[in-house]
Amino acid sequence: MKPVRLAPEAVTELADAVVWYESRNPGLAHRFLQEFETILRLIELRSASFPHLLDTSPELNIRRALLPRFPYASIFIEMPGNSRPCCGACKASPWVLA
Repeated sequence: MKPVRLAPEAVTELADAVVWYESRNPGLAHRFLQEFETILRLIELRSASFPHLLDTSPELNIRRALLPRFPYASIFIEMPGNSRPCCGACKASPWVLA
């Protein structure tokens, strides 16, 4: 199992989403974060089960994990070595590591 590392852009985007969800309904941000943390654990355990990001080369190994109850996805890149950079991404404007 390789640990997931969030890119700085992903942390900022995640914080923005938390503020937005909490402003819509108190407690919703907590449920969103729980779901996001679950997705990160699944990426650590079985990253190959997630589909490749459309319109990218399979050789780049960029994958997408959708949150089941929120319109939010985690875009991540399989990297050689001991870590997987992982970017949180709203489906409308993904941040992809270069």
